[in-house]
Amino acid sequence: MMLSPLIIAYALQWAAWHPSIPGVPARVSTAAESAALRHDVPAALLLAVAKVESHFDPRAVSWSGARGLMQIMPGTARMLHVRDVFSIKESVNGAARYLSGFIDRFGTIRQAVFAYNAGHAGTPWQVAHSGYVQAVLHDYHKMRTDTWR
Repeated sequence: MMLSPLIIAYALQWAAWHPSIPGVPARVSTAAESAALRHDVPAALLLAVAKVESHFDPRAVSWSGARGLMQIMPGTARMLHVRDVFSIKESVNGAARYLSGFIDRFGTIRQAVFAYNAGHAGTPWQVAHSGYVQAVLHDYHKMRTDTWR
């Protein structure tokens, strides 16, 4: 897969503008930047999902069984070939692959975030949590516009 020049330029700008983001552990930021380049997904989107999903806790486990930093369900982890959902690098790479596929399939980040929340099991679009989508998009916008706090 070739990375678009726009994504590469954005990633380089991201690294220059965000050497560390308050409240984001450095290893999470580093993993997001690396996965963003590898899978052609904005690093800010990966960080926004991580914040909303687990509040940057790589050991998080939800009541529904989602695990790790990016709150990946066991079946989705198997599908994405993520062996250790508690590994920051594996979790972020799996989520980046997942989001990249949804962006390619649906064409917008909003729909990709809906699909990420709905999961591969096919939760109907209308059942996916719009509050979740709004929270991710809000944080994504803040990080992109350098107003993250």
